[in-house]
Amino acid sequence: MSIKTLALVTYHSYSIEIYETFVMPLLNEHVQIDKYPLDAISIKEGIRADLVLLSSFTLYQDVKKHVLNDTEIIIADHTLMKEGTDKIKHLPSGTRAMLVNINYKVCIESILMIHRMGFRNLELIPVYPGSVPVGDIDMAITPGESELVPEGVKTIIDIGHRVFSISTIAEIAEKLDKHDLLRSDAFERYSKAISPPSLDLDNILGDNQILNKQLDTLLNIVDKAIIITDATGKIHSYNSGAERIIGYRKEKMIGENAVELMPEIPYGEVLTSGKEINHKLVDINSSSVAVTVTPIAIGGNLYGVAATFERFTEIEESQHKL
Repeated sequence: MSIKTLALVTYHSYSIEIYETFVMPLLNEHVQIDKYPLDAISIKEGIRADLVLLSSFTLYQDVKKHVLNDTEIIIADHTLMKEGTDKIKHLPSGTRAMLVNINYKVCIESILMIHRMGFRNLELIPVYPGSVPVGDIDMAITPGESELVPEGVKTIIDIGHRVFSISTIAEIAEKLDKHDLLRSDAFERYSKAISPPSLDLDNILGDNQILNKQLDTLLNIVDKAIIITDATGKIHSYNSGAERIIGYRKEKMIGENAVELMPEIPYGEVLTSGKEINHKLVDINSSSVAVTVTPIAIGGNLYGVAATFERFTEIEESQHKL
């Protein structure tokens, strides 16, 4: 199998060093990685690779014109190591803090990442070199940029440098046809060490149109009725079999909360325990239906559940055929 090349473009050399520590061991066995820190390497002669990965969307305009052969460019989605998340998860709701990073746009990226991870109760103000002083805020949160924190700040919480999310690793594997990467021991270790970037399955599937279409196709060709929710119970996928058994069209159900809408189905129990419930008999539309609810977990992180439904009469018929 031919070796594929991934071009990694960052602002700074030290970002490359960070990725080499946390991410490169995961990718190196599967792809050749060419590194382009813009503070140390000129890209005027062009970037030649099978895939180009930018560490920030703010690099896109400067880099696009130097990419050869119309190679596809993707933007990294980031998360934190779990020890970084642990440092802010107990902050009181309404806590005001500076979010300190290298420039305004990367500050906003970091704030959005933190909010997407579930910390929407924090009021974060972007602070970067050259920004206007923010007054009486005495706490700073920073992803590895402590040296940029203004003097006099009493509390500095360094949550550690941002690392690639599972969705970014999966996208690299998909684009470079390196699916073995997702079955490797290194991938399992990495996924256990990082925080999930969101409780929403949309960040795993919804933003990837190819995977989403493949999922819809797969769900509609299987015999069973299937409903998939995210970790909050919001319905993400709902196939034609579910329409027949539940009685509602897909358009009405997507985005609704399955825990509230179908309390007879043990969604909440599985979301809480992380353990499968197999063939529970429930009554749906005056029919006996066997339901199996299975947790969707990657590296120990729960992203949602998948529920499969079969009418009890269909199960009996299939058993009589055996």
